[in-house]
Amino acid sequence: MKLNKSFLFGTMLAASLVLTACNDKEKAAEPQKTTTTEAQAVQTSPEQEKINQAIIETTKRFQEAVQINVTNVNLSEDGKSYSISYSIKNLTDKAISSLQWATVYKDSGKAFYVANIPAIAFKNSIAPQGVENIKLSSEEENVLAQMRAHLKEGANIQLEIIGTLVQFTDGSTISLETTK
Repeated sequence: MKLNKSFLFGTMLAASLVLTACNDKEKAAEPQKTTTTEAQAVQTSPEQEKINQAIIETTKRFQEAVQINVTNVNLSEDGKSYSISYSIKNLTDKAISSLQWATVYKDSGKAFYVANIPAIAFKNSIAPQGVENIKLSSEEENVLAQMRAHLKEGANIQLEIIGTLVQFTDGSTISLETTK
């Protein structure tokens, strides 16, 4: 059940990032004017503020536990597959059995794709202070269609990692569930 909630959380987070990026793009194209109604709409509800705070706390705890770096992104010459390599460092004194995160792809600072990485259970746990290298790939056309226009020679692509779950071998976790 926690995996489903983590996946749902990650999907919601990824969707909100993409929507925010799209909204920012639309706002930049419109003349700036503020009315009382718009100012009131910007205010967040107490529930949303509580969720935002939980996301911030989870992100902070994730970053204190794990460092994930993208080491390589490769789009095949025929454009029918891509792969991404990650280096994962355990920053804690406990072994990690599984991880889940979202990778936000940005072109010149604007999000164009969010990959919600399903939970990865490691065959051998990542030892305390240990490093694991993994390579994930996809041949899904709907994913590639969104990426092809951006993944070109000389493109200014940035990748941002947003952690959603760290599960330790002792059963403890870092997730939105444990932050509430």
